[in-house]
Amino acid sequence: MANENPILVRLAAELAIKSRRTRHQFMLRLKRNVRDALSSAGVKAEVTGEWGRLYVTPSSPEALVVLPRVFGLSSISPVEAVVEPELGRIVTVGEELFRERVRGRTFAVRARRTGEHAFTSRDVMVELGSALDPHSAGVNLDDPQVTVSVEVREREAYLFSERIAGAGGLPLGVEGRALALISGGFDSAVSAWLMQKRGVELDYVFCNLGGDAYERAVVQVAKVLADDWSYGTQPRLHVVDFGEALDELKSKVKPNYWQVVLKRLFYRVASAIGEQIDAQAIITGEAVGQVSSQTRVNLRAIDPAASLPVFRPLIGFDKEEIIQRARQIGTAALSE
Repeated sequence: MANENPILVRLAAELAIKSRRTRHQFMLRLKRNVRDALSSAGVKAEVTGEWGRLYVTPSSPEALVVLPRVFGLSSISPVEAVVEPELGRIVTVGEELFRERVRGRTFAVRARRTGEHAFTSRDVMVELGSALDPHSAGVNLDDPQVTVSVEVREREAYLFSERIAGAGGLPLGVEGRALALISGGFDSAVSAWLMQKRGVELDYVFCNLGGDAYERAVVQVAKVLADDWSYGTQPRLHVVDFGEALDELKSKVKPNYWQVVLKRLFYRVASAIGEQIDAQAIITGEAVGQVSSQTRVNLRAIDPAASLPVFRPLIGFDKEEIIQRARQIGTAALSE
C-alpha cells in the first residue's frame, strides 16, 4: 500500500470474553469477512491484526463506508498520523495535527497504551493536552467538542480523532447456518439481520403468493441483505411457487383457519429446504400479537409443523421499533 495511514478497527466487546481458542477462530473468520467486504467494494487493502485490534491499510476511502457493516466490529477510526512511540514525538505531531481543529472549541485527550515505554497513558494526555490548550476554548473531559485520541502500541503510536460505530455482534458465520423466511416486508428483513448480527449465516426462502412482481420486490430486499450485510458468505434465495397450494387451501380449509394453515405450510417447506442445506434453524419475523396468526395460541399451533427449531428475533418488538431498525439496515424504503 502506498503511504496510506491505516484504519484502526476495534473488535466487538463480546469477542474479548471468549476463550483463547474460540477467540482465535473468531478472529480468523472476522479477517476473512473484512477482506471480503473490502473486495466487494473494490478496495485493495492490507489487513493485519493482533489480539484486540485489526489494522486495515486501504487503497480507497470507500473502506470507511463498508467496514461499519461488518459484524463483529465495535468501532472504526481512520488514523491521521503514525509516529514513533516517544512522548515528545507524539506531542509535537499531535499539536501540529490538531491545533486548528481545537481552535475556539473545547477538547479532551484520550490515550491508551500497550507495551513497554518510558511514559504512561496519563503522561500522553497531560502533555498533549497542555500543548493544545492554548489553541482551544479549554479542556472539557465530560462533553468535549473535539476528542483527540492516541493509541500507543509496542512499536508505533496512532493519532486520530474520529470514531465510527461498527455493527457489533459476532463475526458472520461463526454460529452456523439457518434458513430465514422472507416476505419483503419490514419484519422478515429485520429478523434476518438480527440473526446475522449473532453470527448466523443465512439462506432465504420465499413462498410466493403474488406472482412475478411480488418476487422481484422480495429479491430487492434480499439483495440489500446479501450485498450490504453478508460479507464472508454467499446467501441463496429459494423461491417456492405457492399458487396451487393457496388455491387448494382455499378450497379445503375454512377461511378462519387460512392464515394459520398457510403458516404451517411455510414451516413445512422451510424445514424441507433447511434439511437439504444443513441449516440448524428456521428464522421468522413474527412478533407476539402483531397479526392474527401471531397470537400466542396460534404460534403454538403453527410450531409443530416445523421439523427444525424456529427462532423469532422480533418476538417482543413493536412495529415502530422494527421500522426504525429497517431504516438503519437499508430495507425500509423497499419494504414500504
